[in-house]
Amino acid sequence: LIPLASLVLAACTTTKPTGPATSPTSPQWRAHEQAVQQLSTYQTRGSFAYLSDQKKVYARFFWQQFSPERYRLLLTNPLGSTEMDLNVQKNVVQLTDNQGKRYVSDNPEEMIRKLTGMAIPLNNLRQWMVGLPGEASDFALDDQYRLSKLTYQQGGQTW
Repeated sequence: LIPLASLVLAACTTTKPTGPATSPTSPQWRAHEQAVQQLSTYQTRGSFAYLSDQKKVYARFFWQQFSPERYRLLLTNPLGSTEMDLNVQKNVVQLTDNQGKRYVSDNPEEMIRKLTGMAIPLNNLRQWMVGLPGEASDFALDDQYRLSKLTYQQGGQTW
């Protein structure tokens, strides 16, 4: 009786139907990718967690993209106080910290790393926010040909 029951149960299993292939070489992905690359102004907000062996940071972010070369990143702590306000324009980066002190540079990633200890890949982050994989070594698309996950490695860190 037990072997018969296991045979019946095995015969009742179903497999999830697979949809159309969502390959990064598909024409649908290429069309979506080209459309997203046309975005030059947008804004988004969300939560941010940076976890490394040396540092753990939890914050909210507000990103405003004004043009392809001009953007603002505001990080606030869980209580809503400003931790960092980064303004980037072509060849000029200005960062204001939580004490109101201003710093100027020409490299936003390097400035953030020096001042906060966080190595944030801003150029890739900008692409990830609009649904492009950037320099990710591995990424997956959902059934609507949108970016659903990615893996990016930089300096021993995995994003």
